[in-house]
Amino acid sequence: MRRNPAVEGDLTSASGSYRTPYGTARTSWERQDGHFRLSVDVPAGSTAEVHVPTDGTRPVAPKGARLLRAQGAEAVYEVGSGHWTFRSAI
Repeated sequence: MRRNPAVEGDLTSASGSYRTPYGTARTSWERQDGHFRLSVDVPAGSTAEVHVPTDGTRPVAPKGARLLRAQGAEAVYEVGSGHWTFRSAI
């Protein structure tokens, strides 16, 4: 079973990384005053599925991010290698 991180409680930011066979994948997020910013680094030769929390409105996604689905309180995008930043209201 796969679980996505939840943005709950008093936590206002978080970051993490994971070493893959292709390089290091990184993510960080922060929220302030109902606004959310998520940054993701995807190693070369890889793709990622990015889950962006939202208040039901469509997030601001970078050019090249492909919306796979929007359901409930999140939008899910597929991205290729590189640095990606998403913004949403939560």
